[in-house]
Amino acid sequence: MSKRKSPGKKKGVRAEGKVAPWLAPVLLLVCVGILFGSFLFSSGMLFGTDTIPMGYAARQVYTDLAKTVGGIPLWNPYLLGGIPTVDGLFGGDMFYPTTLLQFVMPVYRALGIKLVIHIFLAGIFFYLYGRQAGLGRTASLTGGVGYAFAPYIISLIYAGHDGKLFVTALLPLSFYALERLLRDGRVFDQMLFALSIGLMILTAHLQLAFFACGAFAFRFLWEAVRLYRAGEKKRLTRTAILFVTAALLGGAIGAVQTYPAYVYTGEFSPRAGGVTYEFATSWSIHWEEAVSLIIPEFGHYLSFYWGENAFKLNCESPGFLIMMLVVCGLFRWKKDPELRFWYVLLAITLIYALGGETPFFHIIYAVVPKFFRAPSTILFLFSFGSCVIAARVLDAFLKQNDRDALVKGSIATGAFLAVLLLGSLAGEGFWSAWGNIVRGGLTPDQLRIAVANGPELQKGIVISALLGALFLGLLVNGPKWGIPRNAVAAGLGLLVFLNAWRTNTDFVKVVPFEQYFQKDAAIQAMQRDDSVFRALSLIPNYQGNYFMTFDIEAASGFFDNKVRWYDELMQPANWNNLALLSMVNVKY
Repeated sequence: MSKRKSPGKKKGVRAEGKVAPWLAPVLLLVCVGILFGSFLFSSGMLFGTDTIPMGYAARQVYTDLAKTVGGIPLWNPYLLGGIPTVDGLFGGDMFYPTTLLQFVMPVYRALGIKLVIHIFLAGIFFYLYGRQAGLGRTASLTGGVGYAFAPYIISLIYAGHDGKLFVTALLPLSFYALERLLRDGRVFDQMLFALSIGLMILTAHLQLAFFACGAFAFRFLWEAVRLYRAGEKKRLTRTAILFVTAALLGGAIGAVQTYPAYVYTGEFSPRAGGVTYEFATSWSIHWEEAVSLIIPEFGHYLSFYWGENAFKLNCESPGFLIMMLVVCGLFRWKKDPELRFWYVLLAITLIYALGGETPFFHIIYAVVPKFFRAPSTILFLFSFGSCVIAARVLDAFLKQNDRDALVKGSIATGAFLAVLLLGSLAGEGFWSAWGNIVRGGLTPDQLRIAVANGPELQKGIVISALLGALFLGLLVNGPKWGIPRNAVAAGLGLLVFLNAWRTNTDFVKVVPFEQYFQKDAAIQAMQRDDSVFRALSLIPNYQGNYFMTFDIEAASGFFDNKVRWYDELMQPANWNNLALLSMVNVKY
């Protein structure tokens, strides 16, 4: 059976030089220490907007119930009158390996430790993928740092979206195994690929796992077409068998998570029967957020966000330096056929993420399972693809001294920054014009915030331009200046990390656990009550899942996969019905 050889160093091209194999894990650990040191060396918890009302409480209750029953608990009596755990995906990553940390340390600490571990693994897995794809150590390292510390993945911490972060971290491992399978077709590679798919499913974020599997299928089909055109039909057949069986095995590994959830969602969840087009397109990105993929400060996030969504607690950008190299890669389209797959993947994910902003989503809505919303979540594939392209462009320069793509891409990126800078300096007129072009005008509040965001955008543009110049200067002239190869590689990685730093620090917040989970007099009084009862909060202080945190059964709460009939019964409009409250045993 013929094998596709990994790209190697060609005669007459510039050699990358020797870079130590230990540099990648060491640099990633250093970056982890810099960004998360305030958490790792404290007793605090990583703040997450979903962690406070749901994430911590769900994991704490799951851990306590598991200890009580001596296994996986199937029912949670503390929320919404009682809900299924496995069927409703209540405990989140119940079957995922790092969940074991919750049983050996305080749960609130374990939640943060799991996130930090996966940030490090994201970088390591990307480095392994890069090496498997034939890239040098410098390119693989730089891409790994870019991927692991991209604002996209780091901002998931602030939102408390741990399942998304886990899948994002596992993605390069899956592509590493898939590339090995497509190249060598060995059973070990098949098993590793299946295991990675199974782990993605066990994170309990089935939407992102579904998107990832779609990307894997697309990658396989791309390679299948190449093999068919090359006349390698026997190899194509064997590869197809290995790929399909690996996918099925991965699905079987995750079936303990997916099958109960599939039955429950189809029959008992509020999403039974599918969701409307408006619901499916909610929490998509919009055109200002598409520009923010390059410069995060354009549409911004948190208090400076002025886009169409109700609020924005994350940032989808892979980072400016990565996107600068993506622009450079456009000028290598013909020279590197492998880039074409990744640009097509980027285009598909961007169109999907834009949701109702383009007419294409009507087609997607008719095809994709109608249980999903938040099209923007697919952008973890955009982040990975961008880092792959960036690493390939960097590798081409280091090995082939391809200055042409770097020069043209840098000029194009610089011109883009100049336009944004001049526009932001123009003030209100620029933002009004933008709003009129993309959606027929901005609301007064949007316009006010956009204008106030101008200095933030200008600062981001200047910092990006300076770091871009430093990055290119070190890349092109580092060896000429006598800088050791290890130092050049580390410097490129650190510049990518530093570029994302200005955004990432907004999303890594360490807070005292006691600040959000304290027993007051009312909680203590209910805990002393030995009777069987439920509590219902009419004031904001106790809404969400606050009662559940203290083992008090609640008639209300926050949970996406609640039981449909109970959700309809316990709408806030019915809370003044004393007979209803008595029926569900509300005492407090």
